Amino acid sequence: MQVGLINIGDEILAGKILNSNARDMAEWLRELGHETAFMLTIRDGIEPLRDVLRAHFSAPGTDAWPLPRCDLLVLSGGLGPTHDDLTRQAIAAFLDAPLEHSALAATWLGQRLGIAPQDIPPGQATQLVVPRGAVPLHNPAGTACGIRFDMPREGAPP
Repeated sequence: MQVGLINIGDEILAGKILNSNARDMAEWLRELGHETAFMLTIRDGIEPLRDVLRAHFSAPGTDAWPLPRCDLLVLSGGLGPTHDDLTRQAIAAFLDAPLEHSALAATWLGQRLGIAPQDIPPGQATQLVVPRGAVPLHNPAGTACGIRFDMPREGAPP
């Protein structure tokens, strides 16, 4: 399977941190028998990710996407509780879907924090929403759940 990696973060682009996630994910994918088709790092924000997703899922044969097409995109970054973590909002904008509370994400985060889901502080609550139609993915290593969404091969949503 061909996999594209999109890393999100101003701190990566500014050289403030080393992008070890990209290296680790590429190695993990190789061990699973997949090939990394490309790696791309974009800045934080709703528009940069929404626009990259639109370009990737544009009609085949257009010039909108200069990187190789792939079977799977893996996005890394922007799912935490800080002000610049906007990946879930960008995916919602791309899918034209509202964000909805996820009881599963609340259960997982409550367990991670050692508190009842209803006691999750407001500062952490942004991690409890996913775009309608997307599937929350359990993250045993952090507080933010992952998000999976599927796209038809023919193109982006209307």
